[in-house]
Amino acid sequence: MNEKILIIDVDESSVEAFKLRLEGENYSVIVCQKTSEALRKIRDISPEIVILDYHIPDSNSIEVLHEIRRDFPNSFVIVTSKQGVEESAVGLIKAGASDYFVKPVNLNKLVSVVKEVLSERKLLIEKREKSKQKWRKSLEFIGIHFPVDKKDVMHFSSRIYYFFGACFLALIIFGISFVEFSTSPYFCNACHIMKPYYKAWQTSRHNTVPCVDCHYPPGFREELKGKFQAATQVVKWLTGTYSTKPYAEIEDAACLRTGCHATRLLTGKVIFKRGIIFDHTVHLTNMRRGKKLRCTSCHSQIVQGTHIAVTENTCFVCHFKGIDEDKKLLETQARCTLCHEIPKEDIVFQNITYNHKDFAGKGVPCQKCHLDAIKGKGEVPKEFCIVCHGEPERLAKYEDEEFMHLKHVTERNVECTRCHLEIKHSVRTTVEPLDYSCDICHKSKHGGEKQMYMGIGGKGVESIPSPMFTAQVDCIGCHVTKSVRDNVEGGVFDGFTLKPSEEGCISCHGDDYRGMLGEWRKEIKNNLAKVEPVLSQVEKMVKLVDKSNPKYEEVSKLVNDARYNVDFVRYGKGVHNVEYSNALLNKALEFLKKAEESLKKPEVAKKKFNNRAYKGSPTIVRSPFRG
Repeated sequence: MNEKILIIDVDESSVEAFKLRLEGENYSVIVCQKTSEALRKIRDISPEIVILDYHIPDSNSIEVLHEIRRDFPNSFVIVTSKQGVEESAVGLIKAGASDYFVKPVNLNKLVSVVKEVLSERKLLIEKREKSKQKWRKSLEFIGIHFPVDKKDVMHFSSRIYYFFGACFLALIIFGISFVEFSTSPYFCNACHIMKPYYKAWQTSRHNTVPCVDCHYPPGFREELKGKFQAATQVVKWLTGTYSTKPYAEIEDAACLRTGCHATRLLTGKVIFKRGIIFDHTVHLTNMRRGKKLRCTSCHSQIVQGTHIAVTENTCFVCHFKGIDEDKKLLETQARCTLCHEIPKEDIVFQNITYNHKDFAGKGVPCQKCHLDAIKGKGEVPKEFCIVCHGEPERLAKYEDEEFMHLKHVTERNVECTRCHLEIKHSVRTTVEPLDYSCDICHKSKHGGEKQMYMGIGGKGVESIPSPMFTAQVDCIGCHVTKSVRDNVEGGVFDGFTLKPSEEGCISCHGDDYRGMLGEWRKEIKNNLAKVEPVLSQVEKMVKLVDKSNPKYEEVSKLVNDARYNVDFVRYGKGVHNVEYSNALLNKALEFLKKAEESLKKPEVAKKKFNNRAYKGSPTIVRSPFRG
């Protein structure tokens, strides 16, 4: 054997003992006392094993160990130390040491370990060489030759050009195949999120039309754009950042492409169903209620079991929204004859024969007979916005109706039904006598009470829902007492009303809550009595202000908002939400104080106010009861 062993140590007695014993085993031993000299030797002779003293004076032994294992991976290291290094043993092994000894070293054991390390080194080097040979053979197969020794050089053979040509051809074939496959409807079905949409497409009238014909606008550039967007969705799927509610925009151009619904097919009136007349032209070319409609405004995905079906609720939202506030709309956008023809034949109903022309011809509105043909208001709850948007700056645009329709309908092709609640429209031809909804005559009943209970709708006060509302307690949880006019003969025909009673409180919360309802009522009454005189006095002061004064609008708004909060508490029955009522009345006092301060300024007042309406700082008493 002629393996080389380098010793880095300043302890001459230990070095001499190591050298004699290792040379006796026919190893070539080199000794260095300085680290810099040792590193040069390792670079020159590449020793199989380095015996490193842990306490080498001119360097940090751990750093030297790191450097040897990093720069000379074929040189294995054994560490020795005069003192115990057991506490550092794990660190030494992790740093790359093959073993360690505590001086004085058992030389026989040292020789045994040296032999084991040399065997381990041999196996490792053989494994590395085999791995290199495999890589070298693989690269030589494709035409790349790596140098075996220092005299050799890397070069390429002609085979590499055939290899790259084959790869390029395979890439083209794969790309074309994937593009073709990815444009098939089956590819869409590969994603579990898309399965309901795929099944709806299979049973629709569009089941012979590939998905991309609708979801990609016509034109090569648009198809490339669509492919790029689809690729981003694949990346999102791989990274787990995709949405569980896929949403795709369909451009009008995709519907109106040649061979599909060409524009020539959209001219003139058509019969939709049940004799409903529809004209695509006026809907797609003209502004409807000041808004530009798109194909998907009416043809959407929300109908169960269909794909891009006509969503009649969209029609109802557009035609009927707002008629409760403006009855004139029944003569314009909500006029029945826009879509329906007046029936010409005689109709027999309940043994009575009549004809619509006898009434419609005299200008009798359809709503005189068809009382509950329209149900719902089509409002847009703000909570719907949060489903898609969480940014405060976007939610702040909630009240800007023109902006919202521009961004969602005109620019983004969002279906109306994604935001608006449903409006139902139907005409019943068979009905029990007077079997109609109460809200035909009783309009917007209990609206104030509902908002008070929900803790919304006040001026200048954040939402404070009643604890009972938060617990989802319905009206009948507190309105438990049946009220009937028993003393009047025939009073049973009047029906009955459920009135609030503290028995409803006690039944849930126990007898400790007895008297709570009375305390609440007293609290609201007392607090209103504090605010209303102040409000009345400031309102009188406002009447004396010149309306041309620039401050008049500001002061009027403060007083009107105060009046609104007071009326809200009075007519919304503040007992439904005592905490919110107190906040509203406190805010009303705040409004009135600001208004009076402005009214007393010389540039605002017509005359000097001697009597001060807002005396002191009246506060609202807060009830100790909080159901």
